[in-house]
Amino acid sequence: MMQETLLAFEKVSLSYGGIQALRNITFQIPKGEIVTILGANGAGKTSCLRAISGLVPLKAGTVRYKNEAISAWSSKKTHLVAGLGIAHVPEGRGIFPELSIDENLDLGAWLQKDPQVIAKNRERVFHLFPRLKERQFQAGGTLSGGEQQMLAIGRALMASPELLLLDEPSLGLAPQIIHLIFKIVQEVNASGTTVVLVEQNAHLALQIAHRGIVLETGELTLVDEAKNLLNNPKIREAYLGNS
Repeated sequence: MMQETLLAFEKVSLSYGGIQALRNITFQIPKGEIVTILGANGAGKTSCLRAISGLVPLKAGTVRYKNEAISAWSSKKTHLVAGLGIAHVPEGRGIFPELSIDENLDLGAWLQKDPQVIAKNRERVFHLFPRLKERQFQAGGTLSGGEQQMLAIGRALMASPELLLLDEPSLGLAPQIIHLIFKIVQEVNASGTTVVLVEQNAHLALQIAHRGIVLETGELTLVDEAKNLLNNPKIREAYLGNS
């Protein structure tokens, strides 16, 4: 049985000024999976997420979501992409430090019109991240790095996303917090949300992913099931420390 494709890159190229970040990239994201994008710094991983969100215009090619060419929209209309059910947690978390946890979550729900859905999503976030419930009236900027990452993911979940984009969620966090965050990512995926994960900790990312996409200097070099990539000697040497 073939899996339904939720999102597809079709010969996508992207540049920042004179620097080409992606070159003729083609891949598919199956619905219901966790897919991790691997590569060294500057490989184009974050550019893939930004292309999906409409944060940068494409030089060539098409990004399709549910077979709709979302890359045809202006990069100034990222709210339209969000309205399709795509939530992006950027590197650095991007929370509003002066606002409380509750207020940050409210901003994540700005597209929701049904108060019951908003309340249900808030309870879900507090169930996944009990620390946020304990500190819900505390300013985001006073939270630890791990708590801020929980808040960033929680804010994204307030939008009831079908596709969740995570950019370096483990960056700067203690090992026990990293494992907690990745466990939550698995729970979110198990509830039906497709996840695209950019993560420097390739070993941990492949352990929870269904498949991986490998980029090198803006070019696609390999797409395979995560378990195969974990056992691939070239991948082990390049990204897993050959351990």
